[in-house]
Amino acid sequence: MKTIVVVILILINISVFTQILYSQEIGKSWEFNEDGNFEGIVLGNSLQDSSVINGTLRAKVSGTFPSVSSESFELDASSYGFIQIRMKIPGATSGKIMWYNDTGAWGYKRFFTVGDSSFHLFEIPVYSSNQWVGKITQIMRLDFNPTVGSVIEIDYIRIVRIGAKPTITNFTSLRTTIKRNIEIPFVAVVKNEGDIETHLRSKLTLPENISIIYGNSENDHGILFNELTDSLNWRLLFPELGEYNIVLKLFNETDTTEKIISLNVTDQFWKQKEFLLSAWSPPYAWYGPPYEDSVFTYYKNANFKNALWARDDDILIQKMRQHGLKYFLLITPIFGDLYLRAPDKEIPPDVTETMLQKLDIVIDKYKDDPDLLGYHICDEPHKQAFPNIGKVIERIRKKDPTRLSFVNIWPSGDGYREYIDQLLQITKLQLLSYDRYHFYNGHDGGEYFSNLSVIREYAIKYDIPFCNIVQAIGTNGTIEEQLNWRTPSESEHRWLVYSSLTYGVHALIWFHWHLDWGVTGNPDREIIYPSIKKINAEIDSLKNIMVKLKTTGVYHTIINEDKWKLPPDGIIKSVSDNADLVVGYFKNENNDDYFMLMNKDYSDTSFTEVTINYILNNLEVFNVENDKWEDVPFENSYSGATFNVFFRAGAGKLFRFKGETIVDISEATPTLQQFNLEQNYPNPFNPSTTIKYSIPDVGIKHTSFVQLKIYDILGREVVTLVNKEQKSGNYEIKFDASILSTGIYLYKLQAGKYFQTKKWCS
Repeated sequence: MKTIVVVILILINISVFTQILYSQEIGKSWEFNEDGNFEGIVLGNSLQDSSVINGTLRAKVSGTFPSVSSESFELDASSYGFIQIRMKIPGATSGKIMWYNDTGAWGYKRFFTVGDSSFHLFEIPVYSSNQWVGKITQIMRLDFNPTVGSVIEIDYIRIVRIGAKPTITNFTSLRTTIKRNIEIPFVAVVKNEGDIETHLRSKLTLPENISIIYGNSENDHGILFNELTDSLNWRLLFPELGEYNIVLKLFNETDTTEKIISLNVTDQFWKQKEFLLSAWSPPYAWYGPPYEDSVFTYYKNANFKNALWARDDDILIQKMRQHGLKYFLLITPIFGDLYLRAPDKEIPPDVTETMLQKLDIVIDKYKDDPDLLGYHICDEPHKQAFPNIGKVIERIRKKDPTRLSFVNIWPSGDGYREYIDQLLQITKLQLLSYDRYHFYNGHDGGEYFSNLSVIREYAIKYDIPFCNIVQAIGTNGTIEEQLNWRTPSESEHRWLVYSSLTYGVHALIWFHWHLDWGVTGNPDREIIYPSIKKINAEIDSLKNIMVKLKTTGVYHTIINEDKWKLPPDGIIKSVSDNADLVVGYFKNENNDDYFMLMNKDYSDTSFTEVTINYILNNLEVFNVENDKWEDVPFENSYSGATFNVFFRAGAGKLFRFKGETIVDISEATPTLQQFNLEQNYPNPFNPSTTIKYSIPDVGIKHTSFVQLKIYDILGREVVTLVNKEQKSGNYEIKFDASILSTGIYLYKLQAGKYFQTKKWCS
């Protein structure tokens, strides 16, 4: 389907990229081929000591936002769609080009730059601007933001026509690990980045034994131009281990471009076996030996069994073992922040083979330790460091493939989604971790749920677990008080934990343990420590259940955004009018339904009536005080089952069914080609009857979302018997209709695009 979109350029693992050189027609240019001559170009006040030497215009940057402009000229805008600039601009991150046209209007285009010490060609598509019309009469301003004191060099400025340009802007797999006999999603976005329209077609070429489960190998994209794009989706199945090349070619009548994804199908990868609960820094923090037992005991008494990182130190690791702590090994010192974080936002130097050999030595030393959870690589990297992080993770996977590589990110700005996509595509992380703190002096952070929602979205998209870094402390009375955090209360700590669990996290890390603004060094530590200890015990009780559940939906009962509103046909039909809850839906490996309700109010308790869209046989809630599932009293009615629940401030509760409805469903044949709803028997009946139905094999997933509902003679829904995904097969339901009055009823079965209705008498 063609849509108008903003195209995001995504860096992916490509071993080969071939592209033809597109023909150009130059309409106007400034070439600087004659030494000492830059006729037609005017330098702004922030450029000094200008000269033209060996075909380049050079000038020293003496102030902020230096610029150049042109003298007047005349050029037909419809004939030329790009401005090309080849230049060297140390330290610059962006630029802007502005122009006048003969209508008296002006337009501009912003573009990203590369601020290293090399020449780069920047190609700006001005034809997509509404003001690139009529005749262009002047380059009003070309400005950028290089480092003051640096020397810029411009090789040429050209206004050109490049013609059609078939372009694959994205071709990637939405998985960070390619597993055998698991359907792997692939996506691509294609467009014409040229300045004339063209008809595009594409072809996906696969190795012989790879199957296309969904999608077409050949596609016709029609006429594409300007911001028009076309999206492609496939699901591929890899039956054998090994290295594979997946080739996508895009072409028109004269030009071809292709991208190749090289990937490794493996059965050696990290599998999460336990919920990860830790503090951000380890018990010993920044101190060297001798390590005191009391420090580790204090940490263990807060119900921590994992340390996020430990240094490469034999005495320290022995102390970890002595106290029964599992740990992540800190490898950042081998490389340094410059390589793995890019703190100045510039492109860092490449990780060297010598550094990777040092990493090999450390991995070989610890990889046989059963207490090693994985490797802590870095915190909050800028995207310029992703290629280096990817190299490090690739090396770890070769040496120790079943251990986790840990990287944490901080969500910020409009490019948040692009950042996460690039992170996962380049680094191939198997756990997505982020932090966004909430409790400040004077206000509570308003982006918490938005960021949590985005992280959850990408964890689902890439089928990986995700981790939330939750706020343990405030900065009142510390050297970090300029951060203006307040220390959360116990109910606020609980709110952070249960909001995270309701969204589906499989890991929680408390920030921060040591230093003046950590738990042990904070003036509020006598409040913080018992709070975390108590809530960690609750997590410890829940974690073996939660780690086996997959999040399938998250909603808010009081919210303005439609995407978060509770759907009327889900598990929860309604709650009390004033109940401000977060509702999380889950499934286990057997496709059984679970749900968590969480009190969004961290200042007060809540007593809420909840109505479920089912008639129930049994409902259970997990009690974190005694580690047991307990029965929940409920009442069945025409509208479903109703029960009451009490919440502490900020708390949540996990529920499960032991029989969704007053039904007994049994499966017969696993695959079937026919959809059928049989007449109930006996009919008439009193008080029970049996309904049989068949669900066809729909391909791909071999499951359908099935609803079986009962309506009165006026068409009003009275009972939902089935409301979930089911495999293809034959099913039988025994329904106790004693709650219904005598009369005529309709029952309707819907499975995907199929539906059928029949009538009964009771």
